[in-house]
Amino acid sequence: FILASDILDEVQVDNIPQFLQLLESRMRKGSKLVIGGTDIGLLSRAIIRGDIEVDEANRVVYRGRSCLDLSFVKTILLSLGLSISTTSFQGFRYELETIR
Repeated sequence: FILASDILDEVQVDNIPQFLQLLESRMRKGSKLVIGGTDIGLLSRAIIRGDIEVDEANRVVYRGRSCLDLSFVKTILLSLGLSISTTSFQGFRYELETIR
């Protein structure tokens, strides 16, 4: 079991595919990976609608190294042969549970 809830925000955007491949290589058959990050589309909508304050938006954007949308991350995980068992959202953050 690998728990990496907000790790994608800390990885350089260009390194995400290789990082996910590294995590997948550490998984045993039947093991789970829980991974998450900030969805750029949801964050953008929250900013435009005024759902979050400007200072919070700046902290989110400038704290992390990447802000990818959920579908991009799902595509990479599926291409690595992982099955997605659950997807959850909290505000503009997502979390995926995958199984090898």
